[in-house]
Parts: sequence; structure tokens; C-alpha cells
Amino acid sequence: GTETYMALAFDECGSSDSVEVTLVTEICEFEVPNVFTPNNDGNNDYFWIENLDKFPNTEVYIMNRWGQKVFESANYGGQCVNNGDSGCWNGKVNNTGADCPEGTYYYIIRPPGEEERTGSLTLFRN
Repeated sequence: GTETYMALAFDECGSSDSVEVTLVTEICEFEVPNVFTPNNDGNNDYFWIENLDKFPNTEVYIMNRWGQKVFESANYGGQCVNNGDSGCWNGKVNNTGADCPEGTYYYIIRPPGEEERTGSLTLFRN
């Protein structure tokens, strides 16, 4: 999109001039990681999708290799903090159950008004 602003400047004698400035605003791309390590070492413990917080009400689904859903969120991308309803997947079944085993998982990301994105990620605990 674009936004237009009016800039007005005065000199010391009181004369003024104005100029119209138009800014083009870019839509942020979100970056989906392909690996995460939920081993509680404080580094990469959550499936954090950078810039997804710019797309409110994004649905995210994580499935295991057998197509069983292990996590879902209707508004993914909030702050990743150390609690069960962080808004980011922590590597547990529904963020509160058993640890999901290491291996390949599949995601579906549905940002409102944008194309659905699918792919895979690998979960390591070491």
C-alpha cells in the first residue's frame, strides 16, 4: 500500500513551504524455519515464524508424518514465552502433552488474505 504525508517547513522570517511525501509500505514476508530444537536450552525452543505477528489471526497446523495433528493455533505468532499457551509450538502435543518425538513434521500456515503455505520441518532435541 501507500501512505501520503504533507511536510510543512518554516524559515526564520516566517515563510513556509510544503511538500507532499508518498511512502510505499511493503508487506513483510514471514520466514518459516526448517529446524527447531525444543530441548529447554533457551535457544530455538519454539517453532518461531519471524514476522508472522504482522498477520493477525493466522491459523497454523502441525502434523506428524502419519497426518495426525499435534498442534493447532487460530492466532499464531504471539510472543514465544515459557508457558503452555505461548502462541508458538513448543514441541509437545498441543503444547501441554507428551514430547513429540524427533523427526519430520509438516505445517500448514493460513494467513488471512494471503496464500496458504505448507512445508516440512525437523524437530531435534539435542
